[in-house]
Amino acid sequence: MPKRFTDSEKWEDPWFRKLTPHGKLMILYLYDKCDIAGFWEIDLEAAAFKIGISNDEALGAIKEVERAYETNGDYIWITRFVHFQGNKDLDNKNRAHRGIIRLLTEREGFSDNVSRVLNRQDLPSSFNGASKGLFSPTSNSKGKGKGISTGSTKELPNVTSENEPLEKVLGRLNELRKTSWKWSSYKPLTSKRKTNTEHITALLNDGSTADELIVVLEYLAVKNKGHEESRQYFNCVTPFRPKHWENNLAMAADWDAKGRPSLKPSGNGSSRRVVTRPGEYDDVFEEA
Repeated sequence: MPKRFTDSEKWEDPWFRKLTPHGKLMILYLYDKCDIAGFWEIDLEAAAFKIGISNDEALGAIKEVERAYETNGDYIWITRFVHFQGNKDLDNKNRAHRGIIRLLTEREGFSDNVSRVLNRQDLPSSFNGASKGLFSPTSNSKGKGKGISTGSTKELPNVTSENEPLEKVLGRLNELRKTSWKWSSYKPLTSKRKTNTEHITALLNDGSTADELIVVLEYLAVKNKGHEESRQYFNCVTPFRPKHWENNLAMAADWDAKGRPSLKPSGNGSSRRVVTRPGEYDDVFEEA
């Protein structure tokens, strides 16, 4: 686990002190998650989840601290990071510096300041009102490339609105998981794990709608609600497997067309376990 320098005086820094709580958490997160050269591949969904805020709040927080970094739209570079970590005069003879030099050299076209750091040059003066401390930004430059322009959020990548199809399906799945079973420890499913998205995304890409996926989830939740053995199969995979999908959708659509009547679980809500290969199983929901 890497250990990095911090500055106990940051709480006296006017710029840092005036940030909102979300802004403070975001800048701390960036300093912890960037690589040894100060670069962080933008993934606001992961940042939001780990900080414990919504995607929209993460978007606001990253905008709030934008004067502390430069960006090309894909990566954020914390301009003061290398210098603050005691690596101002980079030297290829220093084994601790070689990895930093390599990463900076790979992105030398990122901004003029990357070249300055590589060439042991001073960075531009800090903006007025924040001239000291770890988090005082160095300039208003946004680097070369797309950047994050003031007053605009459209160029921030990897920010998924909660209204987009994938997040809409996952949001409803989490609601149903939480309300339909007595979980001893409930942990929401997120889009950061590939296994949580691949089946849903495949169906959406093939032309299925978020509403169709949701009605299948709502049908299965009503059908198996409260049956503890069923909860492990109510996930991002089993209801949406290709060999289950058409049947699940047909049953859910018929249930919906009939006014969504109450359903009595067949076999007390159990599922049928089918051997697919030796030692491997698939769980198939039985129709009521």
